[in-house]
Amino acid sequence: MQGLQYVIVPGQWPEIKMKSLYDEVYRCWEVTWEEAFKELGKPDGYLKSDAFTRQDYVGAILKDGVCIALCFYRWADPKMASFKKDSYFSNWGETHIKKLRSHGDNIIVCSNFTVSREGRGTKQGLPLKELLMGMVAKTFLHSGADGMTAALRRDRNVQGVCALWGAQSIAYEVPSGHGDTVELMGFFHDVIAKHPRQALSDMVDKLWEKRIVVSSQREVLAIEKIAA
Repeated sequence: MQGLQYVIVPGQWPEIKMKSLYDEVYRCWEVTWEEAFKELGKPDGYLKSDAFTRQDYVGAILKDGVCIALCFYRWADPKMASFKKDSYFSNWGETHIKKLRSHGDNIIVCSNFTVSREGRGTKQGLPLKELLMGMVAKTFLHSGADGMTAALRRDRNVQGVCALWGAQSIAYEVPSGHGDTVELMGFFHDVIAKHPRQALSDMVDKLWEKRIVVSSQREVLAIEKIAA
């Protein structure tokens, strides 16, 4: 636990006093995914910053002020016509989406499950991949969502860790569009809430209790204008 911290930042417009924290989370994402896309043979410049900035919020784990893991969260409304045209769902079939909606229509798109090179394996003295997934499950439970997506790279066995925390398989092996395959999985509130505790559940609870939530500066300014 020593030196670990869980933070939630907006995709963009962080409140000014928390800008350095936001920048550190963005740095971790940019460096890690540039490396990942290079491994997949993608050209320089393939990574675009709006993949980060269009998120509603980003949950990240820091060690001594350095971001070592993170995940994206974005709300999506399956009742809207625009939902079917969302690029995230381009490799989801109608059956997959129906399964995702089977517990309710308040849906979060969870993506970019990220563990930095410094956090892989047991370099931090614990399986950071499992801890991050625990924080993902905890964040989901407190979001008010009915269901949440997960499209996980099979070559890293992230889908196995996801299942440990109660996520259920929707489709086994689906082309990701980036040159590899993913397993489509779903988190469902009523299932996750009853799922057995894991070895890292106590640590997840403690990190959540001490979490830092960074507001969006646009929200702050709007509130100030309304109050004036």
